[in-house]
This record gives sequence, structure tokens and C-alpha cells, in this order.
Amino acid sequence: NYLIENFGFQRLQTKENRPFILETIGAIDKSKSILGIRYEGKEALTGFDNNIEILEMLNESGIDNIKLRISGWFNGGMNQSIPLNLRIQRVLGGKAGFDRLADYAIANHVEIYPDVSFVSVDEKGLNLFRSRYTSKTIDSKPAKIYLYNPATYGIDRYHKSVYSKNIISPAKIPELVD
Repeated sequence: NYLIENFGFQRLQTKENRPFILETIGAIDKSKSILGIRYEGKEALTGFDNNIEILEMLNESGIDNIKLRISGWFNGGMNQSIPLNLRIQRVLGGKAGFDRLADYAIANHVEIYPDVSFVSVDEKGLNLFRSRYTSKTIDSKPAKIYLYNPATYGIDRYHKSVYSKNIISPAKIPELVD
């Protein structure tokens, strides 16, 4: 309405029931401590029950044809490990919570798209599989993706080890998808 009133925009006439696409982020890494001992743990941003609450609010508001993409739901959350076997994050509600969300989605005609990355994997998520699944650079080192400093467009040295991701070899993607 603001754009229509102030900038002369015109409202498009709806010809079909367009989808409402929603993405939620599940688990992220967070430094935690127990009895003064620091460790890297997982923090839930949007648990499975939270997704159900959001979907209920959208349905009550009259929004339908919802497509829900869930990121960070398995094997390490947003910094997922290699997807050879899937372990649903307990901090989000575990398998029981995921099943509740799936049941709700089926009953309310919501399509769920659990996000899985087959192109890059967190540095910590490869362990024994590093030499078997990663792409190699011309000097036979694992190919990686880094965060870049926007001022220098160089690799952000401070976050280099924290946010580097290994690139999965294209030849191994069919195996991972299967």
C-alpha cells in the first residue's frame, strides 16, 4: 500500500493461487559452557513445534498454498556434515518433532522441503571422508569455500577456519543423493 500511495505502483491482479514460500532456519552452532568448560553446541532458532505454530498463524490469517523450506535440520544444523546418513537435530525436537510437523503439513496441505546441501559441507563434517568426497585444487589440496571480507574481497582470515566449507566432488554427488 505504501508503494501504491507514494510511488504510483499498481497492484497486480491475481490470476492464480500463488505459493507462499517460507524458509526457516533450524540449528546453528553456539559456544556454550557447562561448569565453566566451554564447548561448541547447537542452538535451535526454529524448532519443529515452532514451525507448526508459524504455519497455524499463517493458516489463521488466510494464507494457503504454503511451501516450507527447512534449513539446518540434520547432521550439525546449518553447518551440516556430509549427508551419508541423516540424524535429525534433537535440539529442534528430534524425529518425534519432525514427524509431528510432517503430520501437520499433510493434514493442512503444506509442502515441506527439508534442505540438504550436496555441493558443500562444513569443514568439521567430513572427518574420515575428506579425501574420498572433496574436490581438489590444481595442487591436490581440498577445494574450499571461504567467507570474504567485503572491504578487501580477500579471505576473511579471522573466520577462515570457522566458516570454511569443503566442495564436494561432482562425481560423488549421485552417490550422496542416493
